[in-house]
Amino acid sequence: MLGNRMTVRTLLERGADINNPGANSWTALHVAANSEDEAIIRILREFHADLTRTNSDGHTPLQTAQRHNAPPNITRLLAIPPQM
Repeated sequence: MLGNRMTVRTLLERGADINNPGANSWTALHVAANSEDEAIIRILREFHADLTRTNSDGHTPLQTAQRHNAPPNITRLLAIPPQM
């Protein structure tokens, strides 16, 4: 997992578009919300990943975590203060 974290951080530091949607309009935060890696969620939020971006089903990352039964990520996403 550490390699994934380092790769994500490096890509973002080099200017990768954090909110660029991929397959089914999922952003990196949608994917992270469906994973078990809290550190990835924190890194993405550090670089201002959009909590309100919806995928092709109209779901935000929080709704994705709920739909995929990822309770720890629901808690993590709810704990993130709103962006200014």
